[in-house]
Amino acid sequence: MLKWAHEAYPQASKVVVQGRFPMQDDYGNESNSIILNVNYSAATLDKINFDNVSYGKIWDIRDGGMVHPELQQG
Repeated sequence: MLKWAHEAYPQASKVVVQGRFPMQDDYGNESNSIILNVNYSAATLDKINFDNVSYGKIWDIRDGGMVHPELQQG
């Protein structure tokens, strides 16, 4: 998705990726929560070798935002 956005919109100064997923809280209530909200600057995207980047590290090289712990590799 990042590679596509960077190639399709080369003039963009930033790419933001947001994802939602049904999550359940400690009380059993379910909501469609934001579990991913990350951003990458054009400068960061220019540095990424999309053919060789470790996809397990893609969240680590973001410029900002949050990643739900369940999406992070341990």
